[in-house]
Amino acid sequence: MEKGMERLKTFNSLKELESATGERFEIYAQYMLSLIHTGYIGTRIHKDNGIDGILLSRESRDVEPVIYSIYGPERGTNWTSKLRKIKDDIESIKEYVDRKFAKYTVCFVFNFKLAGDEISELDNYCSDEGITYSFLYPEKLFIELEDNTKLITNAVAFLDGIEVEAEDITDLNNHIFAGKVLEILCQINEGDDTVDKLEKIMILKYKLLSYLPLEALKLKQWSKNRIFAVTNRNEFKEKTTVNQGYKTVYIFENKTGKIKKFNEESYENTFGNKLEYIPTISISGNGLYAIKIEDLEVIFFLLNNCYLQLQNKGSFNLTYALHTAMRTEERIEKWRLIRKAKLG
Repeated sequence: MEKGMERLKTFNSLKELESATGERFEIYAQYMLSLIHTGYIGTRIHKDNGIDGILLSRESRDVEPVIYSIYGPERGTNWTSKLRKIKDDIESIKEYVDRKFAKYTVCFVFNFKLAGDEISELDNYCSDEGITYSFLYPEKLFIELEDNTKLITNAVAFLDGIEVEAEDITDLNNHIFAGKVLEILCQINEGDDTVDKLEKIMILKYKLLSYLPLEALKLKQWSKNRIFAVTNRNEFKEKTTVNQGYKTVYIFENKTGKIKKFNEESYENTFGNKLEYIPTISISGNGLYAIKIEDLEVIFFLLNNCYLQLQNKGSFNLTYALHTAMRTEERIEKWRLIRKAKLG
């Protein structure tokens, strides 16, 4: 860890994290938490209602999540004001979590280090409220990365490069996010081992789920773990619908493995098809797959399918995942028409 901490001091990364406030500190903290915990789901900036992230335990089949609350006040903010904000966040957390989990832990992530009296006051308040809690601050965030030099390097690169590259892919509009995921899926097979591929796809899946409000996510048993999943297809489509005027088509060329982006007008001018009349996934005779992004459901399906292929065979084929998605969509549409005919 000493080399990692020395490097942090050299690049002023720890100082940068300690001096950040407000939204800037939240961006930093969200990134650090995503490095520390691959199963961490962060909410998008300004859309948290007191909850900035959630992590489910992978060690236990009993679900006892950790709820994260990130708070980076301006320098000079007194403890009374800080505690008032913390109490407000706890009330918001309880309102959401108490309906879903019997037990949970709240982890506060601060840009300051608590002093003795402050710890006692927070401890007494949480005890009175029946809250189990822990807290992190900048130095402790880096200590969490202690055994992984690669993660420390990533943290340093992110913190020192934030002025140039401030946004995670989850900060992008969902139609752009969809294209980034497709590009990453095209690149994952290049040289990574199976475990790394599985981890990368799972991280992409968690990032996608951050586009949904926590209320839309359900707990589901997957192998030995309890994970978040979406069980209501209509709700998923509704909550991740692309804004009007931003419908996008991504063309995947099977031969080259490349992805190209088209907006509605450029797609119709290039291929001569009205966007509203084509299915979510279609294929032309020359091996071009058109993936229409009206919401993120198709991306969620592709991530799940590629993950399952990896589990079963140690590799995945995006073309196979696209074919499976097409067949599934055709079956759903057939069932919908049959049901409609029966209802008259």
